[in-house]
Amino acid sequence: MVKKAIFLALFCVFAFGVNDTNSSQANKAYINSRHLNISFNSTNAVSPKIFVKAILQSLVNFGANIEDINELSLGDELVYSLSLDKTDGFNMQELKKQLERNSLFLKDIQINQNALKISLDASMAKISSIELKPGEENILDRSNTAYFVGVDKFETIKIRPRGTSMWFALIYGFDKNLSHLFTIKKDEMSNEIRLNLNGAKYLLISDKVDINNIKGGLILK
Repeated sequence: MVKKAIFLALFCVFAFGVNDTNSSQANKAYINSRHLNISFNSTNAVSPKIFVKAILQSLVNFGANIEDINELSLGDELVYSLSLDKTDGFNMQELKKQLERNSLFLKDIQINQNALKISLDASMAKISSIELKPGEENILDRSNTAYFVGVDKFETIKIRPRGTSMWFALIYGFDKNLSHLFTIKKDEMSNEIRLNLNGAKYLLISDKVDINNIKGGLILK
């Protein structure tokens, strides 16, 4: 049934054009499955790290939970393959929208062994990465997108919400090559998170429920 649902959803995407943002039919393209493997590839990315960071931020903004990273190939063709979980299924037009926020543009979508393969034009890919200063309180203002933070100068870090924020912590840790190291996901409101980074060089910080819960931003030290 899952395979059939994926096939039908992809048929809608191909039939009505994934690149037509004005198509009402394309807006309805939907994969009714909680778990999905997606492989992203590009031959014209501005840089491998920006390509990977932009995809990660897009997926977190999309509301998908990253279960595993299956492949990371940084050769002439960049390939980034992930296993994702999303309780309300996968709206392809919404995913397209989130990718485009980071200037990742869909060129083609294919089905391959019950997974999606998405080819991207990543020549203009961009990401807002924040570099923190050790020994200081680093204030991150409210954002409508997940925070991508460089922590290579830290061994431990403390994160807490500011002001009226109601933060249900969702944090991914990555090494210098952007391989996934750990995930922290909290079901209760978080007043403070203390992390031993254990080799993590980047953190992707969001909210498990809604990024807008972080109304006052975050403080990292």
